[in-house]
Amino acid sequence: MMKSLYFVPALALPIMVMAQSPVNELPPNDEQRFLEIKDLAVADDLLNQDNPNIEIDRAMPLGSTLEDELTRALVGKDWARLEVLLAKYQQQDNFDQTLYDYALGAMHRSQGRHKQAIKLYQNVTSDESLVYPSFDLAVMLFEDKQYRAAEQQFNKVYDKLPAQMQTIIRQYRNAIKRAERVQPRLSLNYEETDNVNNASSASIIEINGAKFIKDSDSMPQSAHGVRYEIGASKDTNIGGNHFIVADVDVDGVAYWDMPTYDEVTLGARFGYANRDVKRYWHIIPFVEQNWLESDKYSRHHGISATYSFKVLPDLQMSTSFSHTQKRYENDRTAMRHDGRVNLGSLTLSKQLGNRYVAYAGFDLSEDKVKDLSESSERRGVRLGLAHYGESFGGRVMMRYAKRDFLADNFWYDEIRRDKEYQVNAAMWYNPISYKGFTPSLNYRYQKINSNLDSMYSRSSQAIFVSLERSF
Repeated sequence: MMKSLYFVPALALPIMVMAQSPVNELPPNDEQRFLEIKDLAVADDLLNQDNPNIEIDRAMPLGSTLEDELTRALVGKDWARLEVLLAKYQQQDNFDQTLYDYALGAMHRSQGRHKQAIKLYQNVTSDESLVYPSFDLAVMLFEDKQYRAAEQQFNKVYDKLPAQMQTIIRQYRNAIKRAERVQPRLSLNYEETDNVNNASSASIIEINGAKFIKDSDSMPQSAHGVRYEIGASKDTNIGGNHFIVADVDVDGVAYWDMPTYDEVTLGARFGYANRDVKRYWHIIPFVEQNWLESDKYSRHHGISATYSFKVLPDLQMSTSFSHTQKRYENDRTAMRHDGRVNLGSLTLSKQLGNRYVAYAGFDLSEDKVKDLSESSERRGVRLGLAHYGESFGGRVMMRYAKRDFLADNFWYDEIRRDKEYQVNAAMWYNPISYKGFTPSLNYRYQKINSNLDSMYSRSSQAIFVSLERSF
């Protein structure tokens, strides 16, 4: 006599009970499943896991058969126990492949191995009468960022499910729409800097024994103004884990007391991305046009590539590379500074509990331009820590880099070598947010120690208040 399979929706966890009854009999009343859906919110955590946060209460009196033990392990999320039970169950003479695939898929899903879990659930749902496992499959496709496939699977089971489950499906559909809609963003910063012209603080420049006294305009200048960014991006799933991504923005800075240093940059990016529950990578060409004091100054074009994946559930590794071609409008500037820039980085980020993220990174860059004395190679390291509390939040980043130029400096007949230091910090208080805008207080410090000290050593610091919002 075969055992009947009775499925209930998994949501955060697949569940299946083997009823000890003939195929055409209804399960006894004491084996009815009771599910209470308490929370239908969809939230993004620090590692971009936009899975529904759903709590489930279950009341399922069970017997003591191996199938009952499997069910208890599933309900209790006892994955180590489930692995042992599955190995034992597979050795039974009446081994049922559907039950085995269902439970093994649940375990794979708990381990973030969604590709394997999805394949197993596709086997289970070849029997279209198993509606709840089909719902579970749709949820896993959603978690794996396969939005088109998830939508199709939700559509297949929507009319076959009770009203409560249809409400949940609508929540998933809305989450997909939010993930793919145009994402506007706006950032406004009040900025105050003590060295807007990036000048050395030395009042006397010494070149080969000759001394030159700098005039007041050549000394570090303070400035006050507004830094801004207006942009929008959109990611569109075109099937499987494949996405088309697009982004445009305008950013710049306007100083009311030093307008000669006003800048505006218009940028556009359009390319391909691949996303799933554990990894993300993209290849995106880009173009930029830069204006300095309302005049065209330079234009850049190139390509960027990023690969990011979870090493562990709370540990993320990211690598990135970009190639940029630089072209300047002024002929004299172009003769020296037209060229290319290659950038590469490696970053490890670690989630510390629910509120903290720490990261460390290593950067390499090559700036190769027509004038070799202005060409350079840079190597740097970064350390950072962020806190995202319910009320208070903050972050700090420290960076050190060593920059070596490739030919003797024009003035000194000596190769320039710089050591660069940077500190960025910000803090904010969520209760004073207004209509989605949260003000933050920011501090930025930069210092360069150069072997050609009087000409190139300099420092600057800025304190500014920013308002940011992603719609």
